Amino acid sequence: MRTLNANSNSKKLRGERSLHVSTMGFRRPPSMVSTFEAYLRTENFLSAEDHSKLLLYLRSPLPTSFRIRSEAVHRDWLRMMQQGKSDLGAVPLKGIERGWKLNKDASEEPWVRKWLSGETKKGRVSRQEYVSMLPVLLLDIEPHHVVLDMYASPGSKTTQAVDALYRLHDGEDITSDASLEPPEGLCIANELDAKRAYVLAARCKLLGQRCASLAVACHNATKFPNVNAP
Repeated sequence: MRTLNANSNSKKLRGERSLHVSTMGFRRPPSMVSTFEAYLRTENFLSAEDHSKLLLYLRSPLPTSFRIRSEAVHRDWLRMMQQGKSDLGAVPLKGIERGWKLNKDASEEPWVRKWLSGETKKGRVSRQEYVSMLPVLLLDIEPHHVVLDMYASPGSKTTQAVDALYRLHDGEDITSDASLEPPEGLCIANELDAKRAYVLAARCKLLGQRCASLAVACHNATKFPNVNAP
């Protein structure tokens, strides 16, 4: 059985303190001082230079990253890049099959935005931060595994986990109506909040026939039923 980390998504730091912290030689207003920044200063395990570099790095925007779910669409993507419409700065994501990241300027190219938007709506591309892809990668999911995603909404890791169960069908058209033999394993995606569970289920509809290997639940994960019970 494989279990996804409930807090694996990278999220913006929250919590502000009404205090001033000196950084890079000037005093920040209280609204810009996070609890995390205050903690770093209090622990004092970084030099002033390293502290400033770390905060600058953390505040820099993340690159656009995505996972292409269809091999046919991936071939189209490679062909478009070879045509050299623009310098996308596209780099394959290490360890993620058909995963890519683009630089900030490339993601704002009109044709790139149109392509990403269209393919995402069709369910053939999954927009997902690289760090969000790592839990499924590290679990090394195989077709016979049972996967528990206990904090699943909005569903990026859930769809990735289901795709991992179908790894033997990677060469097939995921949007076709052809009969698809489901694997032995399955994925159970749980979400406590009913509205978020609805969002989760709506997004997972894009899995098409692969939904046969998915169950969506709305339950308290700390009291989740014993799935191994007979």
